[in-house]
Amino acid sequence: MDAFDADVLVYTASPGHPHGRRIRTLLAVDSATAQLATVLGAQHRLRAADAVHLATAVNTGADRFITNNQSDFSARITEIEVLYLDQLPDL
Repeated sequence: MDAFDADVLVYTASPGHPHGRRIRTLLAVDSATAQLATVLGAQHRLRAADAVHLATAVNTGADRFITNNQSDFSARITEIEVLYLDQLPDL
């Protein structure tokens, strides 16, 4: 399962579902995700929205976090594999 970073949404692609499910980060975030976002934000110096994106991916069990934001999402993040768009194979 892949999680895709976006400015407003985190797309978590569930196996067997071509579009995955959309989780609006502007809506309520559950307590576990909020707590993890706080920890990840502090550890990796992320802004709140980016920390929520990352925490959502980790808490939903995603295998990879795909983003184009190399300045904020370091490859040193160990909680989930971080891939950048330029690392993806051409389709």
